Amino acid sequence: MAKYAIIENDLVVNVIVAEASFLKESKIKATECGDEVYPGWKFVDKKFVAPPVNYAPIEDELLAE
Repeated sequence: MAKYAIIENDLVVNVIVAEASFLKESKIKATECGDEVYPGWKFVDKKFVAPPVNYAPIEDELLAE
């Protein structure tokens, strides 16, 4: 089975694992993707683009320990 991304407006909204025949029979529009792709990624010019990394601020109290 392969992993497929369901894309709406250039955004991955869901990822499923399925047989290609199931997608065809169910009329699900999806694009095969790698294991690293998950909801929140973009699909631009037929390429998957990871979202920017969102680092949480570190509080000074944690650094002092």
